[in-house]
Amino acid sequence: MRWILLVVRENLDLKWHRSRKMLTPAFHFKILEEFIEVFNQQSKKFVNKLQKYSDGKPFDIFPSITLATLDIILETAMGRSINAQDDPQSEYVKAIHDMGQVIVMRITRPWLRYEFIFKRTQWGRLEKKSLEILHKFSLDTIKQRKMEYKRLKSQKIGKEETAISGKKKRQALLDLLIEYSEQNEFLTEENIREEVDTFMFAGHDTTAVGINWFIYLLGRHPEIQVNDQLFHDYREYSIPIPYIFQEKVYRELELIFGRSDRPASSADIRKMKYLECCIKESLRLLPSVSFFSRNLTEDMIIGQKFALLEEKVVLSSFFRKFRVESLEKFEDLKLTGNLIIRPEKDVLVKIFPRNEE
Repeated sequence: MRWILLVVRENLDLKWHRSRKMLTPAFHFKILEEFIEVFNQQSKKFVNKLQKYSDGKPFDIFPSITLATLDIILETAMGRSINAQDDPQSEYVKAIHDMGQVIVMRITRPWLRYEFIFKRTQWGRLEKKSLEILHKFSLDTIKQRKMEYKRLKSQKIGKEETAISGKKKRQALLDLLIEYSEQNEFLTEENIREEVDTFMFAGHDTTAVGINWFIYLLGRHPEIQVNDQLFHDYREYSIPIPYIFQEKVYRELELIFGRSDRPASSADIRKMKYLECCIKESLRLLPSVSFFSRNLTEDMIIGQKFALLEEKVVLSSFFRKFRVESLEKFEDLKLTGNLIIRPEKDVLVKIFPRNEE
């Protein structure tokens, strides 16, 4: 089964329904709150890495965002860190990038959809090599976490504590799957790997694209200094609502954090009302994916709360430190129609430190 097969195909069999029903509790807000520490740590690293670009020279911010979201999803989904932001040339990072290229090629070149042809091309060989790396990483991680789970269980150490420090232990989504597998025999090691790989795709690339488009949109009109009257009367001033107001976002963050650089808490995140509205408007204008299909009889949202929490922390960290100007006009954007909506070419931005204002 391919790396993202469970994501891109319509899979309505019994296994899919059972796994969705089982996984929904894993995205309960109380569980997700445990991941805020990871969001803050990786967001801080992301912002620090961007300092070298804060001289106002144009650059493409998307690669930096992608590495940050990859670090976040690996640590929260698998409980394992590869430090992608520090080592962007690592084998695992390269394999993910290569798989992304393979997917684009298969979507845009109809003849590569035939397995007989595809596996005899360079893209087929690249996919095989990349999948071996990705699957080995996932399976090795699963085995390690299973051994740790059994060790803690045999020593009767509760999941709230670790054997060494006695401090509260943060569970990765993989840990929850391993725990569920004891009561659900259909959740085999291979099924766990499929679920983890699905988290990796759905929680990494799509979130990175969403953050990238958000920063682009807020950077389109940096000269607008918004006041409340202007915001409420935008029609009178002929200001298009898609131009989400950067300074109003910053004002909300300043009310929450002041000028401090402390990490965001769950209470802080709940106060980011305007930022959340902007994120949703950004997704409406430039969604992360080009298409999706549903055949549901009831609401079943997997991972939306996780993604929103992650985006709030990353974006609030960014806009507390930087102003941004986007150079490409909205009407001049050329987008790819692949699985993920990306720009055809680099979308350049300029960033400036706020502490100099």
